Amino acid sequence: MKRREESPHDQVRAPQSSASVFPHTKAAAGPRDDSVGFLVAQDKVDAAVNKSVDVQLEAEAASERAAQTERTASEIRQSKREMLEWMRNLERQVFGYAQNG
Repeated sequence: MKRREESPHDQVRAPQSSASVFPHTKAAAGPRDDSVGFLVAQDKVDAAVNKSVDVQLEAEAASERAAQTERTASEIRQSKREMLEWMRNLERQVFGYAQNG
């Protein structure tokens, strides 16, 4: 049986990979192509990092707003307790006893 000669257009399997590589297209890729791909990938990484920083800042701002809301609610509850106590004292002064209810 005669063995067939390989041409540059034949597919070659990359070692330990199922991906096909065309030797002629791989050889045609120069350093500029690699750097462009790297820059595109770096831009995507930078965008992801910036987005994660933005999300972190938004989370911190939301956490601060929640803490401020809790402080405000606590102040309102305290004010309500003080007003209730003041009203009961006033009732005692006017009626001589605190009304239940």
